[in-house]
Amino acid sequence: MAIIKPFQGLRYNQDFITDMSSVVTPPYDVISSDGQERYYQIHPNNIIRLDFGKDFSGDTEKTNKYTRAAEFLSNWRKQGILKQEDAPAIYIYDQEFLSGNRWQVRRGFVALVKLEPFDKGYIYPHEQTLPGPKADRLKLTQSCQANLSSIFALFPDGNNEVDSYLSAMAVSKPEGDLPLDYVMMVCVSMNNPGLQILPAHRLVRNIKDYNFDRILKSLKESFTVELIGKGCRVEKFMSGLNNEAENHTFVMYVGQEDAYYKLLLSNEKLLDTVFANNHPEWRHLDAGILHSAIIHKILGIHSTDVTLKECVKYVKEETEAVSLVKSGQYQLAFFLRPTRIEQVREIAMARKVMPPKSTYFYPKLVTGIVINSLRHLAKTS
Repeated sequence: MAIIKPFQGLRYNQDFITDMSSVVTPPYDVISSDGQERYYQIHPNNIIRLDFGKDFSGDTEKTNKYTRAAEFLSNWRKQGILKQEDAPAIYIYDQEFLSGNRWQVRRGFVALVKLEPFDKGYIYPHEQTLPGPKADRLKLTQSCQANLSSIFALFPDGNNEVDSYLSAMAVSKPEGDLPLDYVMMVCVSMNNPGLQILPAHRLVRNIKDYNFDRILKSLKESFTVELIGKGCRVEKFMSGLNNEAENHTFVMYVGQEDAYYKLLLSNEKLLDTVFANNHPEWRHLDAGILHSAIIHKILGIHSTDVTLKECVKYVKEETEAVSLVKSGQYQLAFFLRPTRIEQVREIAMARKVMPPKSTYFYPKLVTGIVINSLRHLAKTS
């Protein structure tokens, strides 16, 4: 099993910060530019200045959002705004949220997990990650010498027994490890009743020689295509999609017609063709079929280009997706159902990865609860 250990977290000093809600944020990748500005204004010590700083026109290689983040972090530690714990700890992490009409609790724990190569060991990646965000996070970690936010990790736990003894969890304390050998993670059982996966819908643009009639004709060769209606309410088409009994069903929105189409895979032989030499593990995934059979094969956007913002955008909110297509910023939207946790586990355990943004774990982790400093600041009396 993966090696975990406690750590002396760097946390907001509540002698200075009396309202934690004023200094924490959602993850950087779900914060809009307007949201970024809002968090900047809420409190001068909001974590946004570290984790998702602003770019300025005069930025250089030596002065930029990464160096400013490091400076803020150093100053806040010296001023006592951020304070390091006196002793190592594993932090129990509960998130309470409303799901439908029921309150749910997703329980996990924050600890350091020892890093391993992806091709061996006990840590398994589960989906492709985008190159831009990876480069950004690396620069931020190098500049600040800290994990400012946690990686979200799942672990097998058949009976969800971890919830009952998190506070007394036994941990390994290997000798001779370096701080850089570990990374801060929030670990949640795959069987936790509060674990929810939402879909990330796909918006597509820059389709070469775009012609919707041609696209519709190509779709009908392998999918049963049904016009749901025009000007539908989001709740109606999503309810129909989520209640659909058939596998591999999607909804496509065409902005120029304000029309919604249900797409049901009808030609299984198509999967033999598109997955013959590339990502065969995707053939049972809705996200995999959407990327390979529709976005790549029919729309002509290669699977290696789905990470490019110029081609594909990933959106959780259906109303936002419809609005962006209706405004002409994107040509088509594709809505899909959530990936199941069983699929995540199966592909990860096979050391394969799903398409980008195949999972949207809800709720998102809160940034600013605890920081893992990779270097210690001498304590002053």
